[in-house]
Parts: sequence; C-alpha cells; structure tokens
Amino acid sequence: MANEPKIKSRLTTELLAMAKDMHASGVMNDAAYEKITMRHLAGKESPATAEPLTGAEIKALSKLT
Repeated sequence: MANEPKIKSRLTTELLAMAKDMHASGVMNDAAYEKITMRHLAGKESPATAEPLTGAEIKALSKLT
C-alpha cells in the first residue's frame, strides 16, 4: 500500500492545469509556479523553504521595529 501513487483530487488537477497555463502565458512568474507545483505534487513531503526562528532571532527582529 505504501508504494501506491498518490491520487490527486479533481481540484488539485485543475489548479495545476491553471497554474501551468498562467505560467506559460507569463501571468505567473517562475517562483510562484514552482511553489504551487511543489506544494501540490509533493504534499507534506515537499522540502521546507524556511526554517523556524529561534527565540533570540525573534527578539532581535522585534527590536528593529
């Protein structure tokens, strides 16, 4: 069962098709297209694009404002 391919919902299939068309026409940039496709094709297994901040980093950022 673990080797079975993930079945995409109709909504996901349509979203990916729309994103592909928008990217091809130039309405959507490369970064946005990659973000959408990675999130929907890989799901929770997709690589993280950001790491959580530490408490010290949050405090340092709050001092800037």
